[in-house]
Amino acid sequence: VIIAGRNLQNARVLCTGYDCATAESFGLTRGDIEEVYTLSSAEIYAGCGTQNGTKVTVTWNLSVPYIVLNANPANATQLSKGRMRFLSSSGTLLYNNINITPVSITSLGTDPSCSNNSLFRVTYSLSNVMDSYLGNGNKLECSLFMYTNCTGLAPSYVTQWTQAVVFPATGTYAAPCSRIDKLWINPSTGTAQSQCATVAGAYVTCTGVPAGFTRTTSQQVEYRKRLVTTSFDWNDQNANASSIVYNGVLPPVATGAASSTVSSCCGVLFLKFMVQGASPNGWLVRYRNIYTGCSTAPAATTPSATWTPGTFTTEYWPY
Repeated sequence: VIIAGRNLQNARVLCTGYDCATAESFGLTRGDIEEVYTLSSAEIYAGCGTQNGTKVTVTWNLSVPYIVLNANPANATQLSKGRMRFLSSSGTLLYNNINITPVSITSLGTDPSCSNNSLFRVTYSLSNVMDSYLGNGNKLECSLFMYTNCTGLAPSYVTQWTQAVVFPATGTYAAPCSRIDKLWINPSTGTAQSQCATVAGAYVTCTGVPAGFTRTTSQQVEYRKRLVTTSFDWNDQNANASSIVYNGVLPPVATGAASSTVSSCCGVLFLKFMVQGASPNGWLVRYRNIYTGCSTAPAATTPSATWTPGTFTTEYWPY
């Protein structure tokens, strides 16, 4: 699995304080409400052993002063839709789909930085993607079209096209240095340290397709409390000194040595501080592949490790 980094679609400038109903009652314009649509991630699930069998799942985070809907409230046959397109390295359109349904909508409650806005997570997927799109320096761009319950002022919203992934110039995501494999978590089962969350490495094997697929040897993992509640960004948490960056520990959980790496084939790390109730605003976990031949890590961080070039991928885990 490749997971793209975070891209801002709209930057927050000022919380106006108006929800849809208030803005409409005052006769205000759409410019008087705040709508923030953020492209959070693009997850690419390799169709192992299957020609042209890849699935792409895109996630957006929204902060809006209305409720987003799966369909037009005035016509249930008109659906909210995801959009994806692939372009060559020179910008030539290879594939375009602006009618991806269904979209999945999850309500995340009130935006803590803008009390009249609500937070939503929206996801959609495209299956059977051509293998030829996933290399040669090609690009994946995403967009989103949503209906809302703000029928007078903002009945729908469409984002700009936002770049999510630039694929390797040579080959595809078959090489472990060109991707970040998905880590899997077993959530905490209670409040005791012995009931903490655990994380297992990505054990992925493919035969034939993608051509030349190579499994990563291990992965680097870090986690921290989400204490800056206005953001899901890893670096934004640095504003709160109590958001300490933790490594996992090797078994046994009570006395195991700290470790930032987990083997892809058979490893497990205990996230001993991640227990139920320990972080009411959830946790951020970031990780990336480690494989000999990838870029060398800064000596002050992990002298012997080599890993996927560029950033980690970061996930929000509410455990």
